[in-house]
Amino acid sequence: MKKIFILLASLAFFSHSFAQTITIIGTEDFEAVSPDWSLNTSDIGGSGGSNNKFIINNAYAGGTFLVGGFLPVTVPATPNQPAAITNSPQSKHLHINAKDAYNAGVYNANYLAGGAEKLVAKMNYDWNTTGKTGVFLTFYWLGIGGGGHLYYSTNSGTTWTLADATIYNNQDNWIQKTVTNSAFDNQATLRFAFLFNEAEGPQQDPPLCVDQLELKYLAIATAPDADFLASSLNICAGECIDFTDQTTNSPTSWNWTFDGAATTTSTLQNPINICYNTPGDYTVTLVATNASGSDTETKTSYIKVSESTIPTFSFKTDYCVGEAPASLPASSDNGVNGTWTPATINTSVVGNATYTFTPAAGQCASSLDVIVNSLEIPVASILGEDSICPGDAANLIAQGTGSYSWSDGSSLPQLTVSPDVTTEYTLIVSNKGCNDTTTHIVNLYPEVTAYAGEDVVVSKGGSVNLYASPAVSYEWFPTVFLTCSDCQNPVCTPETSTLYTLTVTDSNGCKATDDIFVQVDEDCEVHGTNVFSPNADGINDVFFLQGNCIKSLEIKIFNRWGNTLFESSDPDFTWDGKHNGVEVPSGVYFYVYKVTFEDGTTESGKSSITLLR
Repeated sequence: MKKIFILLASLAFFSHSFAQTITIIGTEDFEAVSPDWSLNTSDIGGSGGSNNKFIINNAYAGGTFLVGGFLPVTVPATPNQPAAITNSPQSKHLHINAKDAYNAGVYNANYLAGGAEKLVAKMNYDWNTTGKTGVFLTFYWLGIGGGGHLYYSTNSGTTWTLADATIYNNQDNWIQKTVTNSAFDNQATLRFAFLFNEAEGPQQDPPLCVDQLELKYLAIATAPDADFLASSLNICAGECIDFTDQTTNSPTSWNWTFDGAATTTSTLQNPINICYNTPGDYTVTLVATNASGSDTETKTSYIKVSESTIPTFSFKTDYCVGEAPASLPASSDNGVNGTWTPATINTSVVGNATYTFTPAAGQCASSLDVIVNSLEIPVASILGEDSICPGDAANLIAQGTGSYSWSDGSSLPQLTVSPDVTTEYTLIVSNKGCNDTTTHIVNLYPEVTAYAGEDVVVSKGGSVNLYASPAVSYEWFPTVFLTCSDCQNPVCTPETSTLYTLTVTDSNGCKATDDIFVQVDEDCEVHGTNVFSPNADGINDVFFLQGNCIKSLEIKIFNRWGNTLFESSDPDFTWDGKHNGVEVPSGVYFYVYKVTFEDGTTESGKSSITLLR
């Protein structure tokens, strides 16, 4: 089933200044899966059909069925359709079918004659013929037995009227029928129905079959009378307008010419967005055409285009968030009056917003968008060392969105400083005039002093204690000939003269250095103190001999009566002023020694020492 549409039929004939065409309003070919028809209704006195019924299918083959279960009846095949019918030769169609035949599998057109029932099939949708005259219906049909009748309704099937006086029977092949009725004209809700009367006509198959209904009308066409309107005749340069076709007599094609427009031609019926960018007076031409001819409408200097002024403004557009904004001006700097959308500036939220200025009517001026920024107020901070050692540098890093200005004049994001005293540094962070200021103090630790003592001379093979000034940690370099390199007082036994560097670190991590030169005396000689005081005060408590190059040594100490009080063969001996663990009294004592040096030479000698208690 095909619902309402307009299709230009192929039949047309012309008579001088006008043409007549047959136009199809609607078609029903029953090819839909479920055609929108109601079958076997009670309309127009119809019954439900106890013996026969209307059905829609594409069954054409005949067959045999039993009437009453015992009387065989042979049904002839339904004749094939002509080529003009959609999906011919065996398309779906509306027809009568006996219930006994249907139950026996014979589905083509047949009926059980002798009854008096009336069967009705009706459309369930409307065809609209509003504004149309000369409307007529064509359809293909065949049928020998019974009697078929065509009805129409102009109120969507509420009431029905016989369309013509024809009884549709005694026709054994498909033919096309044309039904003309003035009641079909100018109807918004026109429908059709078929009634089959079992009691009419000869009692012979096939009964009524119907297909391809077409509702048509005869249209008389004349040449167009071209005319048009523009949405505006006075515009500003850069504006666009629309054109509306006002042509009568149903044109089918349009050719527009727009002098001076960005789009110079169009074939649309109603062109839109035709833009004029250059001031001037411009002509518009329309040629409208249909099957009967064409007409030209030219409107000279129809569109008047004036120079468009672009408003200019100089008000403030950058604000700090929360800052009180200025009022938006009602007039531009170059004299254009208008209104703003939104009407006031809002600076309560960070971001940008667009404010549109719309010129008042009667001015040839363009609208303007102005972007106003609500800027975030930066939060200034400084990352970097709080304290440094004298001579060191602090790296100060600026934090915050924007540009930077340091108190020393620098604008870099990082500042390296080496102050001589504790110093405060100031940073200003600016975001297009929205500023924040912060400070940072760099504290200078006290200067550290390192002292390694005065330079010293030591005999070859001898040792000397090194002393560092107090600190938290110590480092001696080089580490050779030292008992420790990270202690305060290492013992140095140098084989060669060496320059030692002492590095001390205080509790703040600050460092200082000092040097001491330990010189090795290369002369081979023996010498010893001539006075000592073994009183346990840590100063000069023992007697010993020392010298460079000593390989071995023998010594004996005597009192003045020649008694031996102490003897040793250790080059590193010491005497604490005792004999057999008993302190000897203060006095003068004598010793003899013999030394063998590294080169094999020897030296013997004697001397005295004074012991003081």
